[in-house]
Amino acid sequence: MYSILLLLLISAFLYALPLLRTGAGYAAKMVCSCVYVQNNPQSVAEIQAEKLNFSVLGSSKVAVYEDTRSVTASFFGLAKREARFVPGRGCILINDTDTPLPAEYQKPAVQISHTRSDFLLKPDTATLLGINTSQLKEALDYGMQRVPGGGASAIVILRNGKVLAERYDDYYGPQTPILGWSMTKSITGALVGMRVADGAIEPEERPVFTRWANEEDLRRQIPLLNLLQMNSGLKWEEAYGGVTDATIMLHDQPDMAAYAKKKPVAVPPATNWVYSSGTSNLLMDKVRGSFDDDTDFLNYLYDSLFHAIGANSFLIETDQSGLPVGSSYGWATARDWAKMGQLFLNEGKWRGKEIIPAQWIKKMREPAAGSGGIYGGQIWLKGPDTPSLPDDAYAFRGFQGQRVFILPSQQIVIVRLGHNDDKVVNFDRLIEGVLNAIGD
Repeated sequence: MYSILLLLLISAFLYALPLLRTGAGYAAKMVCSCVYVQNNPQSVAEIQAEKLNFSVLGSSKVAVYEDTRSVTASFFGLAKREARFVPGRGCILINDTDTPLPAEYQKPAVQISHTRSDFLLKPDTATLLGINTSQLKEALDYGMQRVPGGGASAIVILRNGKVLAERYDDYYGPQTPILGWSMTKSITGALVGMRVADGAIEPEERPVFTRWANEEDLRRQIPLLNLLQMNSGLKWEEAYGGVTDATIMLHDQPDMAAYAKKKPVAVPPATNWVYSSGTSNLLMDKVRGSFDDDTDFLNYLYDSLFHAIGANSFLIETDQSGLPVGSSYGWATARDWAKMGQLFLNEGKWRGKEIIPAQWIKKMREPAAGSGGIYGGQIWLKGPDTPSLPDDAYAFRGFQGQRVFILPSQQIVIVRLGHNDDKVVNFDRLIEGVLNAIGD
């Protein structure tokens, strides 16, 4: 009897340990980023209460070490994990103690200052003409309401490239970087197009990676476009409540792209759409491989994209291999997320200069086969959950309610950032309120 009970306890422990390891990794990484990337003024206990308020995370024990700029997390002394801040790279979760952390990185000098770029966003009389200000206030009031698990941290609305309205929660403001989670995927998709335009990536090249070059490897037939559209046919499980491909990659792998490259083919390309953070990191790795070294790669990321539009707060945190995590770890102020949305709305141009090829943005907006028309190339299209959007609208979307809605026909960008339970925000009501106030 006792031996059976002992066996059951051991089995339960072995089952729970990977989940605890994942949870501790998430907790250490999140708190580290809030402290050292976001410069969140709240206490560690307050950050835990706001950011670690779901699943088993509330039971984690978190410690911050200022001398090493690192954070550890564990559950009852078990599954201890560590994340460490590296300047220019953000907080990196240590998934392999034998793998050294990448070297510090110094971003290039900015081309457009925050002050100058934000001045371009200031509204003029034409921006405010015909606006029902009371209805707009009601829309923002609704958007900032508390929802299960938290609420909005920031809302920014652009019209004709100018700030029509913005609102911030306590501890947040125009200079506060906020994690966009999977909104980072849309940036990754744009980078691929920029390198295609540079002639550094051949969109029809097969295999996409030399690792897939063996003649018997079915992955050699996967084209770049199917990776972009998430219908590559690679096996993948994207869920966050347990131990899945997505959580293993993010919280247990020193080289996230290498993990994704190992995934086998489940179905032929373009026959089934499966949302996959793995393919986004494959795309970022493809961009990385188009440069001679990592310094050139990172300089291009910041100089040719972020700094070129004055979105100087952007940081995409890296994994232990030094790869910016193109699926998930993009941080920026709400205004800079809005600028990125405006860049897409401008069909890739900023003040007359092409940053992202217009044809590539058009390709990103083409419905992916198997997606039911709701997904393009690393970007979301209008879906049934937002009927108030015009048909030409599309969006960056991220975990826990991160959104950048882009409405080309109305020259509007709507940004909502926050922290709350996933899929609890009624975005359509916010959109409807904004559009009613504008009267378009």
